[in-house]
Amino acid sequence: MAELTAFGVNNLRGWNGTAVLDSVLKCAVASCQAHDRLLSNCSPDLWNLQQIDFDSSSSLLALQSALASYCDGMDVNVNADVAGPGVLISHIAQTLLVLLVYGLMNILNSWVYTLLVVGSTSGHGTFQSAAQHQQTLRHSAFNTALLSAAIEFQEAQAFFTAAIQIATLVTFKATCGPSCTALDTVSSISESIMNSQLVQVLAVNSVLPVLLMQSVLRRVGMGWWYTLILTLGNYILAIIIDNLESIAPTIETVWSHLRDTEKVQQCGHNPSLQAFCLTSIPQLIPRSFQSARIAYIYPVITILVVNQILLHIGESKVTRGLCGIPFVNARRLRWTKRIVRLLWGFVEFLVMVNLAVHAWTLRNIAEELGITAWNQWSYGQVVASMVWAPILGKLLYYNSEECLPVHRNIPTDYGDGIVGVKRAFDAHLLKKLEAGETMSLKSDSTSSNIPV
Repeated sequence: MAELTAFGVNNLRGWNGTAVLDSVLKCAVASCQAHDRLLSNCSPDLWNLQQIDFDSSSSLLALQSALASYCDGMDVNVNADVAGPGVLISHIAQTLLVLLVYGLMNILNSWVYTLLVVGSTSGHGTFQSAAQHQQTLRHSAFNTALLSAAIEFQEAQAFFTAAIQIATLVTFKATCGPSCTALDTVSSISESIMNSQLVQVLAVNSVLPVLLMQSVLRRVGMGWWYTLILTLGNYILAIIIDNLESIAPTIETVWSHLRDTEKVQQCGHNPSLQAFCLTSIPQLIPRSFQSARIAYIYPVITILVVNQILLHIGESKVTRGLCGIPFVNARRLRWTKRIVRLLWGFVEFLVMVNLAVHAWTLRNIAEELGITAWNQWSYGQVVASMVWAPILGKLLYYNSEECLPVHRNIPTDYGDGIVGVKRAFDAHLLKKLEAGETMSLKSDSTSSNIPV
């Protein structure tokens, strides 16, 4: 009885249940009649009940049956900034590009040698012939163009991932106020939950393409400190986001937002009934993968850092002095590098497995949200889908022989400079300086002819 008293019902005999049921019916009908509702029309059973007096058990059962299917067919509109068609296309393109570049760079720099040696039937001259074929591919114009574009792609995707992760931490949080960006397009509790799940999955899993690209760059001798620092930044942000208990706004915050934006007069100026429809939210990623994905990334980062440190030690001037120490010699350093290389190959396999699961997750999200529907494409989504177009354009441009970039010599001298990019810009700077001096000389000669 205390529960009924809280709702203003002091005497059950005097309670007008018919009026309450009639109010519930009017609220339900008005909710799906309102403009821009999730359900465009009420079910025929619900419409027919408007003329029924609730004075018998049959009418009560009819109302129960109509309300039981009230949420059927309701669509969950995901925030376009989180997983709109253009944003999803960018994520899918990023993953596919990384897998494509990973395969091409390994073929052009190492896999052909292994395949020729393993598949050869004659032992005489096999290693030398395989090495020559691999060297031809390694020094090809296409490989040079691919390496140059891969460096810029790694930098671009690292900042792309960091932007998503920072935006997630800033706009999606449980303590978010009523004016939070995460609630801008929310019209139901289901949408709030779905948006939070999507943004967390994308923000954490987007670090996988960055890790794989950093690994393949390291294998071809271009694992600079600069790109490693960017990768570490993405990794740290992914750990922070993954360890958050919840990035969804609280129920109180969602209720306050819905009461301001989704209120219906027939419902007592409260949110529409559709706002409380808890539709089935799909399982975006396997639970085993969700709990273990970060555990797979820990050894990846460890091997990356150790490998980079060993590389720095191996190519520094201090190595000459270390080689004279009994416990540190060139042979042991070589074996250490081989062990690290084997460990890195195993860890790289783990990243590939996780990246494959991530690609499957993106496919499920795209299928669930229907990114092919043209009515979901807005101005911002078209712009977001073109984020990787400059990288593809650079690859096509670099493939012309006369446009080969300065990065062609990077694999032999990338260690110069603390972040390994000094030599990469030397030629560009030299060309700019030469062009500047030419323009300056022309300007001086022109100004000297001007009469005073």
